[in-house]
Amino acid sequence: MAKKPRTRPTDVSGGDELSGTIAAIRAKFGESSLRTASEIFQPDRISTGVFLLDFALLGGIPHNRITMIVGEKHAGKSMLADKIIAAAQATYPDQTAVKIDVEGTHDSTWSAKLGVDIDKLLVYSPETGESAIDVADAMVRTKEVSIIVVDSIAALTPMKEVDSSAEDAHVGLQARLVGGLIRKVNAGLI
Repeated sequence: MAKKPRTRPTDVSGGDELSGTIAAIRAKFGESSLRTASEIFQPDRISTGVFLLDFALLGGIPHNRITMIVGEKHAGKSMLADKIIAAAQATYPDQTAVKIDVEGTHDSTWSAKLGVDIDKLLVYSPETGESAIDVADAMVRTKEVSIIVVDSIAALTPMKEVDSSAEDAHVGLQARLVGGLIRKVNAGLI
């Protein structure tokens, strides 16, 4: 079977109206703003260290993307994160791995047994969720960091909650904090 030739971004079949609309969109938002799906490539992948999980994820978690690991308490999320850090260190030896230890539970001995080079792992223990976000954003923007692990998102505590009484209502504070984290870090990845 002959391979179909790749089309240029401007080669889109369609009527005059569609072609005009595409040209207007590209003029307003840039030539690369609208492209064919064949021009979008998959990112590099970082192994999870678990064969079946890597198989299901097409080779591991995507590099330069946000990935969330979800599970019950004591399900092995932190252990999996350490295995991914070890794989990132092996894949990108010239870059640094960062762990934002929100829960204060980082165990260097266990991390080393899982393959993490603890001498090349930066660990930050934030006082508040806002400081965790600021550090994550700064690290993403250096472009010399291969992976940032936030352990855990559920433990991110807004400063307003830390400074106030336990009786005060703080509806949606953590959700806004996590949303801000994702938006800020995602903007830094571009």
